[in-house]
Parts: sequence; structure tokens; C-alpha cells
Amino acid sequence: MRTTGCVIALVVASAAVALTGCTADDATTPAPTSTVSGPTGVAVRPEPSRYLAILDRPASADDVLPDSTVDAPDDLVPNSQRRAVVQNGTVYWVGASKNGGACLLSWNADPDSTDNWAMCGSTDIRPESIIVSMSGDDGRVVALAPDGFPGGEDLHAIAPNVWVS
Repeated sequence: MRTTGCVIALVVASAAVALTGCTADDATTPAPTSTVSGPTGVAVRPEPSRYLAILDRPASADDVLPDSTVDAPDDLVPNSQRRAVVQNGTVYWVGASKNGGACLLSWNADPDSTDNWAMCGSTDIRPESIIVSMSGDDGRVVALAPDGFPGGEDLHAIAPNVWVS
């Protein structure tokens, strides 16, 4: 009996040593996630598509930037832009920024138009806040806002995420 007890103890000890340091397969282990709470307690989400549903839309031919467009910002994730709206001859695209923020691109085929620009904005996104905005010499403001933006600041939506004054 003593031999049987020693064998069982040896098997248990061997199994414990063999399993030490083992982890679940990476494919089944969920990736760690983190959110940071801002001053208002609203979680900041590092993936732009989490606060801009348009970025989850599959790409289409309309999403391609024209060759004569304003230079895309270096921060723009290549091919992430989605055409949001056309208003008065100006096309607006929403894109993801490499730092987890978002970009708004504006283009008008008229070479004299002041609507040819692109900007990327913050990763500190809150539902009640503008991500990035541009104001022209005429005082008109164009802004990129997250899904659920309540409006205000004399802005009205021309697309779910594009607001103008």
C-alpha cells in the first residue's frame, strides 16, 4: 500500500508541475479591455466605431476619396473613411484616426471653395461633446459629433455625425 500511495503522490505532484504556467488558448481567451472614466463619469472608448456607427458600415465605392481631394491627414487610418453626406456640392467623410480618435474630411470640386480641408480629433470622446470642428471666415461651423450627440451650440445635423451652423 505504501508503494501505491507514493505512486499516487508522485502522479499528482508531476501533474501540478506540468500544469504550472499553463494558460488558456489565445483564441478562446478574451482580449483584455479597458475604459477610462472622464470627469463626467462617461467612459472613453478607444475604438472610433464605438462612438461613430458609420465606421462599422462596409466600405463602398462612394467612400473612396477623389484624387483631387484635400490631402488626407497623416493620422487617418487608410481606407477607414466613410462618406457621410453631400450638401451644397461639398462631400463630407468620417474616418478613424490612428490614435483612436476620429477625422472629418470635407471636399468640394470647386477649386475656389473653402470647403477643402481635413481634421482629426480627440480620443476623449463624450456623447455631449464635439469631436472636432472647423469654422470658416464666414462664421459657419462644421463639426463631427459622436452618435447620440444632443445638438446645441446653434448646430443642426446634416447627417448623423456631421453638424453645421
